Amino acid sequence: YEAEVWSTEDNAFAMIPWNEDPDKRMSDLNYPYKIARANQTVLAINSDFAHLRISQNSRQGILLRDGEILSEKTFGHNKGTFPNLDNLALYADGNMEVYYSDEKTAQEYQEMGAVDVLAFGPVLVRDGQLNTEALEKYGADAIRWYFYVNSAPWLPNRFHGKAVQEGQRKFMGTLWNTYAFFVLYANIDNFDATKYTLDYDNLPVMDKWLLSKLNSVVKTVDDCLANYKIPESARALQEFVDEMSNWYVRRSRERFWAKGMEQDKINAYMTLYTALVTISKAAAPMIPFMTEEIYQNLVRSVDKDAIESIHLCDFPKVEEAWINKELEDDMEELLKIVVLGRAARNTANIKNRQPIGTMYIKADKEMGQFYTDIIADELNVKEVKFANDVESFISYSFKPQLRTVGPKYGKLLNGIRTALAEINGTEAMNELRTTGLLTLDIDGNKAELSEEDLLIETAQTEGYVTEADGDISVVLDTNLTPELIEEGFVREIVSKVQTMRKEAGFEVMDKIHIYAKDNDKILELMKNHKEEIMSEVLAEDMTLGTTDGYVKEWNINKEPVVLGVAKI
Repeated sequence: YEAEVWSTEDNAFAMIPWNEDPDKRMSDLNYPYKIARANQTVLAINSDFAHLRISQNSRQGILLRDGEILSEKTFGHNKGTFPNLDNLALYADGNMEVYYSDEKTAQEYQEMGAVDVLAFGPVLVRDGQLNTEALEKYGADAIRWYFYVNSAPWLPNRFHGKAVQEGQRKFMGTLWNTYAFFVLYANIDNFDATKYTLDYDNLPVMDKWLLSKLNSVVKTVDDCLANYKIPESARALQEFVDEMSNWYVRRSRERFWAKGMEQDKINAYMTLYTALVTISKAAAPMIPFMTEEIYQNLVRSVDKDAIESIHLCDFPKVEEAWINKELEDDMEELLKIVVLGRAARNTANIKNRQPIGTMYIKADKEMGQFYTDIIADELNVKEVKFANDVESFISYSFKPQLRTVGPKYGKLLNGIRTALAEINGTEAMNELRTTGLLTLDIDGNKAELSEEDLLIETAQTEGYVTEADGDISVVLDTNLTPELIEEGFVREIVSKVQTMRKEAGFEVMDKIHIYAKDNDKILELMKNHKEEIMSEVLAEDMTLGTTDGYVKEWNINKEPVVLGVAKI
């Protein structure tokens, strides 16, 4: 193997070239950095760092402090194409010992005076071998990430390719796509991060939310790594990258698309740049090669005086002043509302491109205009209203749970059944939620029924769809006016033209000419909303009644039409 990972100081990791000369000190960094595959483990032991280096035929334990080698020891041979990891015991005097689980337990080594014991569980291979072929197929980063996120190092680990690919998709692929998005538009705008500063006090709420989440996750990862919580560190990174991509970038795309270089666009660029560089530094010990490539392109390409490698950088420092837990909690509640709203749309079988008139929300607290605007935009709703009671949109009916009510009330069972059939469902549900009991008078006898004594059925009021989760409930008004339906058609047309742009291989900034024919209703809609459609798809002109360029037939809300796009 050609690379070595070690520590320069607390919480800082460096990757330097493997030197074939055994007499050359590993702490000498005065030669060119080179990315290469490596297979080793670095773990912090208080202020020291232990490293178990594994080569084809031997193991070598190394104990480091402040970049200096305190001690190193070569252990026995274990031939194989991809040796299993062993366990490493460290002692206060700098001595170390590699041990196998069938020799002594970690507890026995601690009783012998080991200050810490690093144990690595067996790797169980499900399909094929964990060898250099697997390394070439999936890449070193993907295999490393799989072991980090899957389980603690000291537990048995089942290796199989599909799980590695899933990790690639959920974390590495999402991080790379977010990075690629930034690079695409930064190149279009010739954006250079060294020419601007991140003015936190003047940032919009969405930017402050991302920076708050960023610093929260850096703090979490730092704490987890210090306490050997490896999977927790990896999952925290994965969750942040998912929210950065699927929430922040998706919500901020139009800011990057804006013409010129207004301050709001600069804020978006600088916020995403800061997040990408910082999260790459935090993830560098786990996926060293991808993060190095991101760092070289985002940092070193515009600042030649920057530290030459991400692995020579300090672990990110937490900006405590940027952490706003209230903001994070509010955004988390907003996301829950959006998820419920999407579920309600699915229940009603209404696509997200079809606008809806009104959405009602019941929650612990009302949210401000900024949040309701996001909800309305995400769910394509014209108006968002908070309501103390959404029960009027739901009807409840009750039946006795014979398994519990029968033994309790015996002869009163028929009377309970009749009373439940005649009760006001909404009032009964409120009483049950408030007191935990539904109290009935059955011929002068008191019957108290808990939720487990009842079979509760709900029904939606016609024209409304309700979804609930815990203390949050949402109701969508699914009654569509002609104006809403027309707007839905326009959004579908825009979507189809955007799809055709991609299929035709047009670049992001290419101007186009739109064509349409063979459906008078669609053509009339396009004529009435010409400017809106052209603005959305970067079109310079629109011709109705004929087609040219890349042509395709579509069925838009059961209306067949032929569309065409041509690059100008």
